Amino acid sequence: MTIILLLAISFAASFIGTLAGSGGLIGMPSIVLVRTPAEGYAKCGLAIRDADLTADARSIACPTLVLVGEEDGATTPEAARALRDAIGAKAQLSIIPGCAHIPPGEKLDEFTDLVEAFFDKVLGRGEGYEPRLAVRRSVLGAAHV
Repeated sequence: MTIILLLAISFAASFIGTLAGSGGLIGMPSIVLVRTPAEGYAKCGLAIRDADLTADARSIACPTLVLVGEEDGATTPEAARALRDAIGAKAQLSIIPGCAHIPPGEKLDEFTDLVEAFFDKVLGRGEGYEPRLAVRRSVLGAAHV
C-alpha cells in the first residue's frame, strides 16, 4: 500500500501505467521506496513542507532553472512558481507536461533538453558558439576543450 501511494505521488498516472505494463514496478523506483522506512520518509516530507526558505531563495545570485512536473503533487507547479518569484529575474521556470515529481525518470528527453537549453543560454552557447569553440580548440587543443 505504501509503495503504491508513493508511486502515485511521485509519478504521473500515464508513467505508472507504462511501468506496470512493462513489469517495471519491480524496478528502481519501487526498490528505493521499499528500502526507505515509511516513518522516515513521512518525517522528511513534513520537514520539507514546513521549511520556509524564502529568504534563502532571495539570496540566490546566479542564474537558476526551476524545473517541475505539471502533475507534481509533492512540489507543485505553484510552489515552483513561488520559488522562481522569490529568486527573481535570474530564475527561469520550466514545467514539463504529463510529468509528476521525478522528471528525469519519467521524461528524460524533455528534462535533458530543458537543462541543456538552460546551460546553453547561461553559458552563451547560442548563435556563434561553434566558431568560438573552434578557436578554443585551435589554441588549447581538442583534449582541453
